[in-house]
Amino acid sequence: GAPLPKFSERTLSGGNITSEMLKGRASLIVFSGSWDGNNFRYVPTLNRLRRRFGARLSVVNVLLDTDAGQARDRAQRDSLISNAIYAVGEYESALARKLGVRYVPGCLLIDATGTVVARDIDPERLEGAVEKVVR
Repeated sequence: GAPLPKFSERTLSGGNITSEMLKGRASLIVFSGSWDGNNFRYVPTLNRLRRRFGARLSVVNVLLDTDAGQARDRAQRDSLISNAIYAVGEYESALARKLGVRYVPGCLLIDATGTVVARDIDPERLEGAVEKVVR
């Protein structure tokens, strides 16, 4: 796999998240949008993974919305606000282009070395894929 591209973004909760901060543990970057009806398929699995793996797994939610308020509401409703990034410009945002977002919902699975090991994993197979990279 390819290395995760470098990025530095502000989160909806007021913090900052960078690609460097994700190194040292497995990470899952999820792409979603409040306008997409399929996002609900990921949410239960993401919350279960966060509870199961705790600090051994970083979950980052990149919201490709047209409105920051809608993005914030969606992240809060899905309990994914702490590491939620609002990508201004949706698919045309710098972050979406840098990470190669193709559609939502989608994701990148990154190992502890910062290497992208999988992309756009089906929600039904996500837990098994994460198990393989979390140490």
